[in-house]
Amino acid sequence: MKQLVAVACLVFLVGTAVAKPTAPVAVRLAATPVKGGYQVTLIATATHDVPALVLTLAGKRVAFPATRAGQARTLVATVAVAPGAGVDVVGVAAANGRNRAEIVHVGVAAKPAAPPPAVTRTLPDGREVAEVR
Repeated sequence: MKQLVAVACLVFLVGTAVAKPTAPVAVRLAATPVKGGYQVTLIATATHDVPALVLTLAGKRVAFPATRAGQARTLVATVAVAPGAGVDVVGVAAANGRNRAEIVHVGVAAKPAAPPPAVTRTLPDGREVAEVR
């Protein structure tokens, strides 16, 4: 019986240690092209009642009063993007001392990094091997 109680306590402690507290809000970003850039919309929906909700997007910050569970708050910002360029835009919603963020990429996608050059080494016995990093 003692072993069963010990295992149950261990499972409870591991379960609570793994759970990470997050903001009681769901965040979604949407971007639509407009002349000279993109219009980015941050939509934050409270999952629980919160006393205040703060939204931040592309340098804009708006504080909303008490928000009920299921109620959505929206912040819209225009992001200028040079032709042929791209940028990541971060939207953040903060409530109850916690925050949740989402990222959307607007504009041209960044080029993938080039693979590192292969390095070949010759061993004293004449065999050639590729170096792996």
